[in-house]
Amino acid sequence: MYSLKIGDKTISIQDGQTIRMEGIFQNPEITLIVEPHKVFSLDGIHFSYPKEFIYEADLEKAHIKTWTFSGNDFKIMCFAFDVPVQVNDFIESMLERYGRQNCVTTEATPLTFSQMVLAGTTINATIIGVKMAIDIYQIPSTGMSVKLLMLQDNVSSHGIRSTEGMYAIQLLEQSSRLDS
Repeated sequence: MYSLKIGDKTISIQDGQTIRMEGIFQNPEITLIVEPHKVFSLDGIHFSYPKEFIYEADLEKAHIKTWTFSGNDFKIMCFAFDVPVQVNDFIESMLERYGRQNCVTTEATPLTFSQMVLAGTTINATIIGVKMAIDIYQIPSTGMSVKLLMLQDNVSSHGIRSTEGMYAIQLLEQSSRLDS
């Protein structure tokens, strides 16, 4: 994502996007600014994530698509299911994967997403001595598909979230948008 400043007008533009600027400009100063974030869009869901995060997409499976945005200590995962999925079943599969004996579930900190407050579940897991907090939220969507947002953070031995995670969540909350 970039900002293009022409004279006193600033617009946001994505790589390869063509835009039309209204107005007449005489010898304007032009500045191209790289934004500190990138934008993800999926079926009417939009949010920003830190530009240094690595992006991966797993679109091979028939009924589930996964997008992952990974930092050093924090990861955002977006899941889109084409079949009916219960959030509790998804959480149960995560508990099985990590080993129930390694996990404790709690109510997640509410997440503001597109001016809605989403409730969720946190899985606090310790895997091979590494403590993680995994927040799982269902994103309201139109149509038959189920969309889940998973936020995975490496936490300190005292349960404190990472600085990277706190920044990414703040950015997600400020930028998230749902098209109606």
